[in-house]
Amino acid sequence: MDPDQRHVTAPRPPLWGPIVCVALGALVAMMGTVVHRFDLAAVPVGIVIALAVSGSGGVVARAWMGYLGLGGYGIGWFAAVLALAYVAPGGDVLIPGAEAVGYVWILGGALVVAATAFAPRRWFDDTARSPRVDA
Repeated sequence: MDPDQRHVTAPRPPLWGPIVCVALGALVAMMGTVVHRFDLAAVPVGIVIALAVSGSGGVVARAWMGYLGLGGYGIGWFAAVLALAYVAPGGDVLIPGAEAVGYVWILGGALVVAATAFAPRRWFDDTARSPRVDA
């Protein structure tokens, strides 16, 4: 090994990266909370869109910052959803506990975000691979 190559390390992620991932998680959770109850001709389109965007945000955070980013994203997402689930001073609530869609949003969203941790590592790998040769 060349002596000059011993001290070469991978670039460190930016310090503000996890903070951006927390903010991304909170933003996605707020948008999902707003749309999760939308129905189109008795089809729950809003919850499907909200869960899909939550999973996509988790994939983005993991691809950018790895598990540190995914953890920050999950913290921001869960904190925002829990904050919006509480009753406001006027008695309004954005995630009703009496409806099943509220539980699906809270629990299903948390499971979708957690499931991004189990996505295959090759989805996030930037190394070049040789082309596949079929026989």
